[in-house]
Amino acid sequence: MIEAAGQVKRCSPYPEPKAHAITFTDTAIILALYFWIEDVVEGRLEPRTQAMLGTLRLFREHGIEIPIAAPSSAAAAAALTKK
Repeated sequence: MIEAAGQVKRCSPYPEPKAHAITFTDTAIILALYFWIEDVVEGRLEPRTQAMLGTLRLFREHGIEIPIAAPSSAAAAAALTKK
């Protein structure tokens, strides 16, 4: 994740990006990535998106998969019966 932040065009090298494991849940590991950007006036969404997509790409390159949970059968049945 830190490598992905370093590849963001507007990521400031100082202070260095930091990645943290926040918590474990039954179905996930919650991670956080913090980094400073240069010229925040230009917006924060583009650097954030670049970091997220870069993290996803690097996870895939290292064989880390992020499964998408299937809806429960009760939720799927409810969705089918709604009109």
